[in-house]
Amino acid sequence: MINGVNSYGYMSFYNPAAMNDMKLAYILSSKTGNNYAISGVNKPGNVLNMDAARFLKDYKDTLSDLEKSSSALISSNKDGVFSSKSISSDNSSVVQVSNKNNINTDGSYSVEVKQLASEQINLSNNIDAFAPPSISGDFVLETSQGKVEFNVDGSEATTNKEMFDLIANTINEADVGVTASVVYNKGKVSLQVKGNETGTQNEFSVSGSFAEQTGLSNVSKQASNAIYTVDKAGDGEGPREYMSSTNNIKLDNGNVDVKLNKTGKANVDVGIDKQKAADAMEKMIEDYNKSVDLITKNSGRSMSILKQMERLVTPPTSKENMEKVGITISSDGKYSFDRDKFINALNENPEQVKDIVGGSRGIAQGLKNDAVLGQNLTTEQITGVNKNQGYSKYSPFSDSYFYDQKQFSMLNTYNKMGVYNMSNFYTVGLLMDMSI
Repeated sequence: MINGVNSYGYMSFYNPAAMNDMKLAYILSSKTGNNYAISGVNKPGNVLNMDAARFLKDYKDTLSDLEKSSSALISSNKDGVFSSKSISSDNSSVVQVSNKNNINTDGSYSVEVKQLASEQINLSNNIDAFAPPSISGDFVLETSQGKVEFNVDGSEATTNKEMFDLIANTINEADVGVTASVVYNKGKVSLQVKGNETGTQNEFSVSGSFAEQTGLSNVSKQASNAIYTVDKAGDGEGPREYMSSTNNIKLDNGNVDVKLNKTGKANVDVGIDKQKAADAMEKMIEDYNKSVDLITKNSGRSMSILKQMERLVTPPTSKENMEKVGITISSDGKYSFDRDKFINALNENPEQVKDIVGGSRGIAQGLKNDAVLGQNLTTEQITGVNKNQGYSKYSPFSDSYFYDQKQFSMLNTYNKMGVYNMSNFYTVGLLMDMSI
């Protein structure tokens, strides 16, 4: 052997002494900053460390994002989307959701408004606004809250408008559940008496000779109760008819306040905020796909990263279950998401969706577990860099690279330190040994 060249030929790459020479040359080139070309890999200074640090940051950030987005879809998370209840109406011009209180259950309601609740209105005939008063007589107003009675002689007013203003003030000061007002239009004036509350229980009567002469005793609009039906999905009981003295009703055992605006039909959903849940699904899948991209591209850095990739692309539940909630798995392990299919599944069977996505063995929990396990790896396991020795455990200069990975293709055949020239050195050594 001359100059440390072993005479066992090409296969002497397995010789530890030759390997140590290569490692030493690489370490020296890294420490001195010289640009030595070793087996076709140019390693100036700390380029490898910068690359490893960049990957480490990207890796940690990406898996942290996946952990957060998947946590938001876990059913047991009290701050998650499945714990966030919402109320919506698909026809707010008919049924308007105005409030919510401590919603604990999910439900869908079909509401049909057949009649709105209304207040009673009495309206007098139109008379000349500025003509002298010519009508007199007694006036009696009776409501569920009291009675107003007086005589009208017109002596305290100079015009019909002034007379109606005095009567309206007298009624309003009595505070018996109605409001009187003077309606003026193009020189004509009338007196209106309107109930303050809707429903038949708030009907009133106006009588007396003055009321009869002016037409105020006639009811122009009857008081009425709201009539509506409610059909709760899944209870098997069909629609039930209800009556209310007001247009403000309650659903979901009194937890949901609803206002009836006009006759017609509307669907009210109580429970999971479907749009918010769909947004969370899109975010989780986006973070998952980014993680798969990053780890797949860097799977050769270490065995731990390779295992993390395998763990990540292994579906957390069955393909059938994933498709039920709108997730399709492509050949490269990435997910695609059908938002409409997911929302339809929530409409049809919200509990099943919550179990598939957010259950203890659901998609979100599985992806979160993978993200947490990946983040728990050491820096060396993630980057493949042995900080004590200063070179990559899986680089072309380590024993594990040769014996485990067998990636001889990274050695530059015609480089100074490559296979072609090194095999020539070994041949020369063999010939010289034979000549001695």
